[in-house]
Amino acid sequence: MFIQRVALEQVPTYAVVEQPVVADVLQELTGGDLRAHLDQVFRRVEMQQPALGELISGELAAIEGAPGQALAYFLLLVVYRSFEEAFGTRLGEISDVDIERVFQRLVVDGEVRRQSCTAGSFSEDMVAVGQPALMALIGEECDRAAETAPDVDRIFEALLIEVLALTEAVAPIC
Repeated sequence: MFIQRVALEQVPTYAVVEQPVVADVLQELTGGDLRAHLDQVFRRVEMQQPALGELISGELAAIEGAPGQALAYFLLLVVYRSFEEAFGTRLGEISDVDIERVFQRLVVDGEVRRQSCTAGSFSEDMVAVGQPALMALIGEECDRAAETAPDVDRIFEALLIEVLALTEAVAPIC
């Protein structure tokens, strides 16, 4: 499969979340009381990344049904925690403007791909090339929940925005 860059930048190597980090975060969060661990991470998001906290809250409020809300809450916080674990103080704060800019780039990228790219070229493929560990987890969990969570497409889109916004918030290694 050939994936063309259109409106999305290639993920810089210094901002890639590696598979062992994702595995460690999953083990950390699922070891013990999952809800308590997730709530603790969410409180940290609200304090350290208020715009991202608003995005997460807004998405959760818009999702109908407990299965979809649980999936979104889990994945959105796993993604954040993975970036937090991988980059620590190199992870900058995301603003509302950053989130809106990422959203607009995804819209433009999708439109350009529909009009001019090879069939089967999707924005999420470009993101997956740059963040394979995170996108593999997101894809597997969304596929697994597709029958029980009717809002899985909305959840997937919110996760793409989060992954791209957090990727852009990682400062280069000095």
